[in-house]
Amino acid sequence: MKNLICLLAASIVILSCGKDDGPVITHEMGTWELDSYILTNVPEGFKLRNEGQILAVNEISFGGGVTIESYELTLNSNKTYKRSIGVTGPDIKDDGTWELEDDVLTLTPEDEDEQEYRIEENDNDQLWWSVESQFLLLHDTVTADYYNSLDNEGKSELFTAVSIDLVYAFERQ
Repeated sequence: MKNLICLLAASIVILSCGKDDGPVITHEMGTWELDSYILTNVPEGFKLRNEGQILAVNEISFGGGVTIESYELTLNSNKTYKRSIGVTGPDIKDDGTWELEDDVLTLTPEDEDEQEYRIEENDNDQLWWSVESQFLLLHDTVTADYYNSLDNEGKSELFTAVSIDLVYAFERQ
């Protein structure tokens, strides 16, 4: 009986020492290409004519007149990523590690601080994330007649920096 117990124990140890199953494959792993943007959550008192509408990748200019022409992100099963962003000027390329927890995607480039994005949609061939962004908008109370009566300096003073959610809509490649 004692030999039988030792044989069973040895079998369990041998079976449990099998090859590692490797990383778990999840839906978000793979290559994604930015298809469009959506602007949401405009604060009360401001209007944005294209809130909630789908905007082409090159329809938004960022600081310094930078426009994104293309954006490709590959999330690997070993929790590393590669990113290539085609912009006006030299392209941006980086790689690092990624983590998805509680609907927050965290990208940690090798030489930079981590970047967090809220996942808005993660199914089928869609991966949408959002990030709070600053946009300069006119308050609803500013009329077209008043705005047009001002010089350029007066017009620029009317704009207020407000936080809007910028949704990046990626499609699987």
